[in-house]
Amino acid sequence: TLGIEKRILIWCSGLIVFAMLIHLLSSMLLPFVAGMLIAYFFDPVVDRMEAARVSRGIASAIILAAFFLVGLGFVMLLFPALQHQVVELARFIPGMFDSIRLYLEPLLEDFIAGLPPDSLAEVKTTAVNFATKGTKWFTQFLSGIWSGGLALFNIISLLLITPVVAFYLLRDWDLITVKIDSWLPRDAYSSIRKNLLEIDTTLAAFMRGQASVCLVLALMYSIGLTAIGLKSGLLVGIGSGLLSF
Repeated sequence: TLGIEKRILIWCSGLIVFAMLIHLLSSMLLPFVAGMLIAYFFDPVVDRMEAARVSRGIASAIILAAFFLVGLGFVMLLFPALQHQVVELARFIPGMFDSIRLYLEPLLEDFIAGLPPDSLAEVKTTAVNFATKGTKWFTQFLSGIWSGGLALFNIISLLLITPVVAFYLLRDWDLITVKIDSWLPRDAYSSIRKNLLEIDTTLAAFMRGQASVCLVLALMYSIGLTAIGLKSGLLVGIGSGLLSF
């Protein structure tokens, strides 16, 4: 019993240290997590190519090159249309606010004219508070732009590091799983493997299903909104599809 308690204490301590490291390094882990997901997603394809007597390294390189080239081609194909729609949306928003302002000004004037002096003072105080909060929000917005500039560097690192991580993980996936498999306690080996295989099957089906749903919804929204004449139909459709997960 004492041995089991020590083992439980060691495992719990290790999990706590691991969670702390994940928290401290969370800003640096995105390329590695993305690489792991890509490798996990394409491992069955590489296994089939390996069964056809293709070197695992070559199969991994071919699959990842095809994946990133298709993704890059998709982005390059849609980028001009998305850029045009973003510019049109940026031009449309100020005019929309002007239209709202012109519509609300007469209503506000009539509303203010009917207020007693005490209520008018409260309205002015509320307006001052709102302006203060608006200034604070604008400052936070500028700070968000700076954060977005830093995020650009994170995106660049994601594009540079993720393919490398995905390639090496995909190439050595079987070696990694065999190594982890050797760490399993032999007395519970069959039960652990059975549960892990069920988790693997469920996660793989979930990922494929969510990816299919997002893709289909993005196509439906983009085509439908563009067909009815919405100026930013493609932009809204793709955004809605991506957020559908």
